[in-house]
Order: sequence, then structure tokens, then C-alpha cells
Amino acid sequence: MAAPIYQSKGTLGQDTDLNFSFTYPTLAANDLLYLLVWNGGNGSLITVNGSWTLQNLIKTTNNYGFIYLYTKLATGSETGTEVVSRTTPSNSGSTFAGQVYSFRGDAFITVESKSTNKDSNDTVTWSAVTVSGTERILAAFVVNINGGNPDTPTGYTNRASETLTDGTYFELHTKDNTSSDGAVTATGGSLDEWGTFHHSIYNATPTITTSRTFIIN
Repeated sequence: MAAPIYQSKGTLGQDTDLNFSFTYPTLAANDLLYLLVWNGGNGSLITVNGSWTLQNLIKTTNNYGFIYLYTKLATGSETGTEVVSRTTPSNSGSTFAGQVYSFRGDAFITVESKSTNKDSNDTVTWSAVTVSGTERILAAFVVNINGGNPDTPTGYTNRASETLTDGTYFELHTKDNTSSDGAVTATGGSLDEWGTFHHSIYNATPTITTSRTFIIN
């Protein structure tokens, strides 16, 4: 068994209306896909393709909007663009955006544990997750609302960074092939608000056992 690895990101989709379209990256069957969505629209509901499973939802304390994190296992046929929609927000013209990220492992790749955090200060914090063995990859997502480009937590590698039209940042950092975890921090958090997701990902490959053969003389 080996640790999963980060593969690539799709093209960011964003708009200020009721729909945006993101683009899938090149992928293979059984890749673990993440869809990160920022909905700056207060009071609006979003709709994604039914193949996605909601892992985490953050409602901002300062009523800037909602941050969603979805996952699914790729069939290998995902390609091109896909639409995400929302109902009419109370704050017309708010940003609506999303991006897909892919991780590759074996056919048993899965999310082991997860945590969320949010605040409105300079120190961005990813809460600890449970790591119950070796060969894990930790995925640390952040949406820095109306803020600048936050730093990368110590021991992690920045894998993806996008700036939205309203100045919000999408970031993904990973800690590769690890067997330990704790809460981690970085500077550069928005004083409006930031939200983080921290996931431990591994290949939950079943142990192969061989049957015994008895020879009776």
C-alpha cells in the first residue's frame, strides 16, 4: 500500500449570477475528487450534480456566505464542464465560485477523518484530524474571504491557489505520506473571515489473506 497523491486541479468557475461552470481536470477511474464552493449569497441555496456528497459546510459568522466541500470517486468519464447553481441571494452580485481537485490512490481511496474551522483574524487554523496509521495524505483547504494570499502551514506544500474577482482566495496545501497530525496554522488570514477544511486521506485497502491447505496422509 502507498499513500495517495495529489494530482491536479480543474479550471476555476465563478460568476455573480445564479450559475457558474467549473472544468474537470484530467483524471482516472477511482480518483478522489473534491469540489470546493464559495457562495457569497446570503439566504441562497445551491444545487450540485447528484454524484457529489457533501462532506463539510461552513456558515460564516459574519454573514458573508457559505463554504461547501464535496467529494466523489471518479468514474473516469468525467470531462469538460459542469454547472453549479444557486437560488437568488439577498445580496445581489455576490460571488459564486468553485473548483475541483483530484487525488489518486487505489480503488479503496477514502476520507479517514475531517475537521473544519473559521475565524476572522490573521492566524489561519486547520483543526487536528485523526490519523490512524501510516501512508496518509493530509489535505488543507482554505477560503480566505475578501482577503489576500495566506501563507502555507509549516510542513505542507502549496498545491493550488486561485484569486476570485472579489479578492477571495482558494488554497489547497498537502502534507504527503505522513502518519501523524495536529492542528496547524499559517498567517495571512482575512479580517473579514476565513474558513478551513482539514482531511486525512488514505487507501483503505483490505488485507489479503491466503487460505491454508491441509494435507492428510
